[in-house]
Amino acid sequence: MVSLGCGFVAPVLGGWYKVLDRLIPGTTKVDALKKMLLDQGGFAPCFLGCFLPLMGTLNGLSAQDNWAKLRRDYPDALLTNYYLWPAVQLANFYLVPLHYRNCSRVSPTDLLSSHYGGSCFYNSCLHPT
Repeated sequence: MVSLGCGFVAPVLGGWYKVLDRLIPGTTKVDALKKMLLDQGGFAPCFLGCFLPLMGTLNGLSAQDNWAKLRRDYPDALLTNYYLWPAVQLANFYLVPLHYRNCSRVSPTDLLSSHYGGSCFYNSCLHPT
């Protein structure tokens, strides 16, 4: 599962945060709110749609089983995402400098991966993007 964190999660999030800062430059409360809304409204659903099948693939699921698991788990994962991430991301975008933002996603991503099919640990905080 380290490969999922290092090979997918960290680079995708690092790239997304850079794009988001170009789309919505600034660090005001309003800018942070705009970033959070775009992140949670556009990026989060797509990210989960990629993350969950990758977890299934790394856990050895067949394509058919992986698709069934995605259909079963995606709504719950997205709803759970919306309980936690809007507040975290609002603080992240307002308080945390761009090059440290991946660090705020480590523990919750570990929880998501362990809940939806395995355990995943990576330490992108040592090498912020």
